[in-house]
Amino acid sequence: MSKKTLGRKIADLREEKGLTQDELADALKITRQRLSLIETDKRAVHSDILKQFAEYFNVSADYLIGLSEVSSLNTDIQSVCKYTGLSEEAVSKIKIQFSVWPDEADITNKILGNDYLWFIIEQLTFLEQESSICKDIFINDGITKKGQRILNLPKEKIEELLNKRFEIIDNSSEDISVLKCDSIRLCIMEGFLDLCNEYDHRHDLLSNNSER
Repeated sequence: MSKKTLGRKIADLREEKGLTQDELADALKITRQRLSLIETDKRAVHSDILKQFAEYFNVSADYLIGLSEVSSLNTDIQSVCKYTGLSEEAVSKIKIQFSVWPDEADITNKILGNDYLWFIIEQLTFLEQESSICKDIFINDGITKKGQRILNLPKEKIEELLNKRFEIIDNSSEDISVLKCDSIRLCIMEGFLDLCNEYDHRHDLLSNNSER
């Protein structure tokens, strides 16, 4: 993935705030034409204007000019990102989750310290690399249908098993508890399936082909 240019970052920050070019230009006391040229990287940004952009959007100047991938001015976030290599988004997500759900911290720390998580990440990396080969391969309808069945098999199989449980379940608290556990397992496995689909480029190809 190519890095965003200074102009693209400014345009994205403006759009995130829901501002038009006229509104941002007025706020910074520059012309809309000048802002347009900056956003399309057709005009250099002098240090005084760069400072204005950084202060207005509350981001670091280093982020705007590409010296850092972290936009936050929070030095703690900057340090954690630099030390761990995690993205600003990931660090902020962990911080928010721990603030809202402090009980999750123990499980999160155990997962992060478990080799299983890193094994999954390693396998997702392999999946992304291997499936990217399929990007340049034409997939006909027959292969598409077969591939779709393969991709969906785990989820469908689990749903089939769950449906059978619904058919034979009675109203005892024990059976309800078992069903809840099975449902939670299904949700977790669906989450992993979605995660696999995100890194499996074949899934994108199959989705695009089915829309034709």
